Amino acid sequence: LLLAAACHDVGHPSVNSHYVFVNNKNNKSISELKNYGDETGLLEKFHSQIALDFMDLPEIDLDIRKNEVFVDLFEYMILGTDMSKHNSKIDQMDSILKTIKATKNYNDRKKYFSDSQENRKIILAIILHIADLSNPAKNFDDAMTWGKRVCDEFFQQGDVENLENGKI
Repeated sequence: LLLAAACHDVGHPSVNSHYVFVNNKNNKSISELKNYGDETGLLEKFHSQIALDFMDLPEIDLDIRKNEVFVDLFEYMILGTDMSKHNSKIDQMDSILKTIKATKNYNDRKKYFSDSQENRKIILAIILHIADLSNPAKNFDDAMTWGKRVCDEFFQQGDVENLENGKI
């Protein structure tokens, strides 16, 4: 979870997935990702691939990178930060909470996670998504600083779009 959190925005181009999908023809790495068929999670796939490629470098060579279970979980958690999937994450969390609340016995509640790797995987992705959106929980000055940075990023993309085609 910590490694995915540290890598979830690595190489971010300061524009959204739609802009990259429509406009980025020169970046070979991103162009290759377009073969997935649509823009859903495009940047998240890009972040994940950069991080995994970095882990493969001879001077890094993380053994865990060769573990398919790790790679699957790592990619799943990073893809879970895709804002286009936000509502489905809320639905998943609601379903989990309803199931847990309906289970009266504490040990049965624990089994919900201990008996199912898929349930743990979903909850880890939700935790990372929540952390990714945690800016309003910071102290006001830090939240304001990061909020301004995000707004600046949005405005920069709008300025670039306006320069390229006269519309945003």
